[in-house]
Amino acid sequence: MYEQQEEYLVVVKYDVKLFLDLVHLKFRLQRVDEELCKVKKKCIERGLLGKGSAKLRKNLKLFEASADGYRERLEQIKLQKKDNLKKMKAVEQCLERDGSTQCC
Repeated sequence: MYEQQEEYLVVVKYDVKLFLDLVHLKFRLQRVDEELCKVKKKCIERGLLGKGSAKLRKNLKLFEASADGYRERLEQIKLQKKDNLKKMKAVEQCLERDGSTQCC
């Protein structure tokens, strides 16, 4: 029952009326996931660069102060990816069900 609720919420939220709308939504959500992966990679690279350049004691303190923001940003990305993957799963279930305009 829970999966059907998720499917219904995605269909309503994104105003899906046709099977083709589901296909477009799936591709859009895949692009969002790819972008989140790129942002995460850049964030991790910046964090590693900051850590590597923090050899001096005062630079290390600055890095440690910014590390909380870094971890918070990674956590935000993680939550966004989780939400996006949940939506993609609901869309894929709708597509698998039978291709009808009403998933639920």
